[in-house]
Amino acid sequence: IIFKVALKNLGRPYDFNFNFSDFARLSCTEFLYLCTKCMGSFLNLAPIKRRPFLLFNKSMIQPDFFFSTKLDLIWRSSSLDPKKLEFLRKS
Repeated sequence: IIFKVALKNLGRPYDFNFNFSDFARLSCTEFLYLCTKCMGSFLNLAPIKRRPFLLFNKSMIQPDFFFSTKLDLIWRSSSLDPKKLEFLRKS
């Protein structure tokens, strides 16, 4: 399901406003959320109110929240320290 949703949504314009209520445009994090939201309750993953840059409240998901021991790790960027990855997956 996740793979099909991902393929269906490739090529959408980028969302520089990070608007989690409108998926016509997608930021990287919104794309991941859209692909995995069918598993939201299992992953305990949903947008929450945050105050980025202390300017305004915004519904968002921090990218680190996608690290989970409930998901298989299929790729890791060489720029990510393996120790940090293990810390994120344990928290």
